[in-house]
Amino acid sequence: MMVIELAGAGGVGKSTLAPLVAQRLRDILGSEKVAALPELGPRSTRLWTRARRWSWIARHPRALWAARRACAPAIRTAKYSSWMRIFSSFGIGRWLFGRGIEVVLIDQGVLRLPLLPAHVQLLPRHLLPDAVLHIVADPVTIELRRIWRNKTKHRRLEGEARFAKAGESLGILSGLPAEELRAAMVQFGKQFCNPPFIDSEIDELLSAPVCALPVSETRGSRSIRRCEPDACAALRGRGVRWKEIDNSRTASMADVVESCVQEVLAALGRTA
Repeated sequence: MMVIELAGAGGVGKSTLAPLVAQRLRDILGSEKVAALPELGPRSTRLWTRARRWSWIARHPRALWAARRACAPAIRTAKYSSWMRIFSSFGIGRWLFGRGIEVVLIDQGVLRLPLLPAHVQLLPRHLLPDAVLHIVADPVTIELRRIWRNKTKHRRLEGEARFAKAGESLGILSGLPAEELRAAMVQFGKQFCNPPFIDSEIDELLSAPVCALPVSETRGSRSIRRCEPDACAALRGRGVRWKEIDNSRTASMADVVESCVQEVLAALGRTA
């Protein structure tokens, strides 16, 4: 019985992989043996209802204290409510083990937050995953997926910020063929900018010298992101099983799904 977290930077393809991995596991283990979050389908069939979350929280007041400690000023990176939502997901997942579930696959676990090693050390072990499937991809793949994916909940860029951020994107994508690069910049404007780029602005962007991006940054000069290496190392230090799986553009989706499934089965001590 395992709680498996699917983790990775935005754009690596977790949202696409999660339902495919869950379905493949159901095919192997049985539909009644696998639970996955976020859940699809009618609300009436969902295990992670709001009422069940509040019921779990009411029966586990120590989780409230853990969330409060995680929000201490020196290490605060996320809202109290975000911690509690994740804790209740892990809690309900472990509760399901007593009802025949063997695998709980979570796509919104602790690594979805800007996690610090200090958080990992203070959290109770049962509020951490048993194993992590760390999905990775090369920078070009991640940037293209970020540009083309159908997610609209973000603040649109205005003024000179439109060109500055587009320039950063160009620095990542500069090796692409000209036609593909132009299409990406047109989509960048539609996805992130107010107003979108017009043809003359696209021409200006593509004719400008490409600025090299910094190879590394200190924590003090940037925001804390998902799956920071030191936080990942801290999780492994707490006994969390870890598998890195490459989901770059050159990888076959079927092969990536199968790699995830085989790792879950290995964690369970099972074979397909």
